[in-house]
Amino acid sequence: MTAKLCTCFSVAMCPSPCIIEDSGEDVHGEVCVCSIGNRDTGKSVCDDAKGLTCFSDDICTYGGGEGDCDYVDETSNIVAGTCVVNSNNVEICQCDEGTETNALGGCTNLCPDGCGDHGYCTSTGCVCDDLFDFDENDLCNILYCEGGCDHGICVLDQLDSEAEITHCECDEGYTGTSCDEADCVPTCNLTAGYCDIDANECVCTSSHFQGDDCYTPRCDGCGPHSLGCIDIPEDEYGNTRACICDDGWSIDTSTTNGTLGGTVFPCLIPTCDGLCKHGDCIYSEDATDSEGTVVDYKCECYDNWLKIDDSDVTCSLPNGCDPTCEHGSCAFYEEIFVCVCDEDWIGDACDYAVGCDPPCVNGTCVYTESDGSFACDCSTDADWAEDSVTGACIVPDGCGDCGYGTCVYDNVASSFDCFCDEDITKDDDGLCTKADCYCGLGGASCSYDGTDFTCSCSSGWDSTYDSTYGYDICDTPTGCSPGCDHGDCFWSSSAEEFLCDCDDGWSLDALGACTLAECEENCAHGSCFYNSADGTTSCACSDGWTTDSQGICTMVDCSLVCEHGNCGFNIVTGETQCICDDGYSGTLCEDVVCSPACANGASCVEGVCVCVGDYTGTSCQIPTCGVDGCGLYGYCVEDDDGQSCVCDENHTGTGCDTISCADYDEDHAFCYNGVLVCKSGWSGDTCETNDESDCIPPCQNGGVCNAAACDCSATEYTGPTCNTLACNGSNGCGTYGTCNAGACVCYDGYIANGDGYCEDLSCSLECENGGECQVVDGETVCVCGNYFKGDTCDIPICNSGLGCGNGFCVDDGDIGENNSCTCFHGYELDATGRCTKALCTPVCGANGTCVIVDGSPECSCNDPDHWTGSTCEIPMCPDSSDGFCGVFGTCKGDPDTADNVPYCDCFDGFTTDDYGDCTVPSCSPLCENDGICVTTSGDGTDTKCVCGDYYSGADCTEELCSNMPKGNGACIDGSPV
Repeated sequence: MTAKLCTCFSVAMCPSPCIIEDSGEDVHGEVCVCSIGNRDTGKSVCDDAKGLTCFSDDICTYGGGEGDCDYVDETSNIVAGTCVVNSNNVEICQCDEGTETNALGGCTNLCPDGCGDHGYCTSTGCVCDDLFDFDENDLCNILYCEGGCDHGICVLDQLDSEAEITHCECDEGYTGTSCDEADCVPTCNLTAGYCDIDANECVCTSSHFQGDDCYTPRCDGCGPHSLGCIDIPEDEYGNTRACICDDGWSIDTSTTNGTLGGTVFPCLIPTCDGLCKHGDCIYSEDATDSEGTVVDYKCECYDNWLKIDDSDVTCSLPNGCDPTCEHGSCAFYEEIFVCVCDEDWIGDACDYAVGCDPPCVNGTCVYTESDGSFACDCSTDADWAEDSVTGACIVPDGCGDCGYGTCVYDNVASSFDCFCDEDITKDDDGLCTKADCYCGLGGASCSYDGTDFTCSCSSGWDSTYDSTYGYDICDTPTGCSPGCDHGDCFWSSSAEEFLCDCDDGWSLDALGACTLAECEENCAHGSCFYNSADGTTSCACSDGWTTDSQGICTMVDCSLVCEHGNCGFNIVTGETQCICDDGYSGTLCEDVVCSPACANGASCVEGVCVCVGDYTGTSCQIPTCGVDGCGLYGYCVEDDDGQSCVCDENHTGTGCDTISCADYDEDHAFCYNGVLVCKSGWSGDTCETNDESDCIPPCQNGGVCNAAACDCSATEYTGPTCNTLACNGSNGCGTYGTCNAGACVCYDGYIANGDGYCEDLSCSLECENGGECQVVDGETVCVCGNYFKGDTCDIPICNSGLGCGNGFCVDDGDIGENNSCTCFHGYELDATGRCTKALCTPVCGANGTCVIVDGSPECSCNDPDHWTGSTCEIPMCPDSSDGFCGVFGTCKGDPDTADNVPYCDCFDGFTTDDYGDCTVPSCSPLCENDGICVTTSGDGTDTKCVCGDYYSGADCTEELCSNMPKGNGACIDGSPV
């Protein structure tokens, strides 16, 4: 229902009927009076048309009381007020701050557009904040400067955190508090002059200032090399002004000049623009700088410094190296003079040649000035000779006369030693003169005349030619006595005597001669009778046996079925039994026998151990470390962690096949035959110390400085500073020539081919086993590889020339691999592939070494004080009285020590006594207060504390008779007595 907007009174007051909008009825005789908050439309009709008749009762709730006076006026401004009842009991709108009552009784906004960023609205309109004023839109958005800013803008000055002020910032050409005074550009110092507005320039009137703005002090004593002077606080000399010097000049404090404005230090000392680093800068009227410009100063160089040329004003050329740099230039580095050597030279004076290629490791590199060449002079080191191919001093010559051998250098021992030719050993004087050729089983001695070997046979042996060795060896036994008329004589190493190997149909008699005929029939249980008259044989059977229709000796009665043997007759017991074949046992010969027993999971198959996994040997007792094993320079061992290779010194890798140096960085050093050689700029045991921080002299031709050394790999140059043109890029000239200024210079007998490499002119020798025919010093020779020697490379070499020891070298047929040694009886290959390792069975443990004693192999313990037993696997503890730690402990190796040193490991509950034996009970917790630990069982597993009179408990810490002074009686069962 629409609320009533009017009240009708008497008809005389109402010119026309009053229409009640909510009922639609006309009421006559009454006058319409609009309710509070509504107005008459002038049509004598009360309706609720907004803006035409009456306000809606949203302005003030009909009937009195407080209500909402908000509405939107014609300008869409939101106004606010509160509907209240006045003293006449009439509802009116009480308007909020910033609004006012309008003609209609509502509230109108006094600040419809706001007051800007720096103002607020009041009952009288907008009020601006301090320091702000109205802009052209009557909003508080601009700063206020008192008096205004005619030719400028008002800006804010922040003096401190509590106060703010404003001032005028004037446009160019104006000054004054309100920017209303014309000024010159630049602004004049008005205390020393004035601005001529028409001429727009400052006129200086003070005798103490000058310049375009009259701010420059006027001085007459600064000299011709000054820009003027400035005011300064009075200094210690009494000066109040200081000269501003031209570039290249500074003040002279030893002289004062001038009268106008006071005295000053004049600009009389040249500075050479700071370029004269190693000399004194002095005045000169005819000097020029490095670009040819005339200047009025020059450098007088200090001692040890020079100018590069007349245009050098820096004295930048060091000249203080002592001694003088012979093949290099002097440099000033870290406050000292040092020589920076040319390529191929080193030393404090760059007087030590290193340009030989390959390097003269064991000689002196000599420079020939006439042709600029380098060559090794091996005469400076008597222990090394020149290599005929490379010219380097790498041929060992420090042994003296080796006889039939070659001098070699042992890198490990750092000493020279004679390496004897094949089958030659050293005599008592260390010379290779003693023949040690293989003369067969019957050889007594071997002699050598420099060309051929000759064997002398022992008694009972004859010699025959053997094509394998190329000479007669003693391999024909003749010492059987009596003779072997029906067989061949041979030497039995197990019996250590000559024996007969009888022909088919004959066997040995009691004297070892082949006189017993063997019948074609089975006479195993009888003897064969030979009829020399007709040459026939027949069986004469033993007791219990008889011949059958075949003439074979069979048992009179034998019913046993033997699986691996024959039924026989025991003449001692008179009973039949199975006679088993070799490798079987049991009543019926049903059990297979392997002796010794198979180890490491191997199975016995017909008396032979079949190994599984990485093991070998008769009983599969020897570890092999896999298919590849440990190579020539290591041996396989096995412990609780499995199998592993133990490599010889200076070798490493899975198969011990890599020669090694100590750990090093390949950028700092290289390994040369197991010796670590530091590269230039590095030093220390592992070449870890960088001797230089930069490349001096610098890298050239695009070379890159890396760790104080020039890397020329990306250029076509070589040398320490990449200043030498390389040959064929980085490929060089090959093996038979050297590079000189980008061109290959080939050795005698060689010529550069189309690719620039030096190759052989002609060579007619047919070199075997990969050997290469070369012309050396005008002679044609075969240059052999690492594994062969001889005029045509036909003699195999084992172990890089170290030989086989107790064996001989055999060509394995592969020219690219090391040949192998065949060992004599009692020896096997060691980790280096030589026959120096004695063969022991069973194998010696990790704490022993197999050696030959009186011709037989046996284990020798490395540390006999701590290890014993046939294989050196039994630990001993010498600090113990019996060596085995007593009854309550075990001697065992300590894996935490380098040599696995044994120690006494006491059983739980025991510790060692003064003799090192595990006999002292050990209680847990420990017995305190002089309690004694004792064992209560025979095996020592149970212990307890026996406490004194005044304590009890498991560890003797519970105090008894605590109130009784000690020493004044006895404590019995916890009570004092």
